[in-house]
Amino acid sequence: MTRRSARALSLPLLALLAAGLAGCNVAEKAKEGVENINDASSVACSRERQLFQTAMESYMLLENQDIAVEAMMVPNYLRAESPLYDIDAAGNIVPQPGGGCD
Repeated sequence: MTRRSARALSLPLLALLAAGLAGCNVAEKAKEGVENINDASSVACSRERQLFQTAMESYMLLENQDIAVEAMMVPNYLRAESPLYDIDAAGNIVPQPGGGCD
């Protein structure tokens, strides 16, 4: 093999290697992005539950009665009904079906 043919062969190999390494980086970045989205969802669920719990406690202290339905807290204790949480028949905070906070 001559130097010229070896050089001509090495350039495409380098291009393939560079493309392969770039693809690994893209896959790693995508994985990091998915993890960040999951973390953000977890934080949103945690904050929403904390807000919901505080609203329930405030309602029960100030109104001196238990909460039967979430709508009783709107608009004085919550701006709107939560898309993530609800109150069950026993008065517990439970995730909304399909809300993403299961």
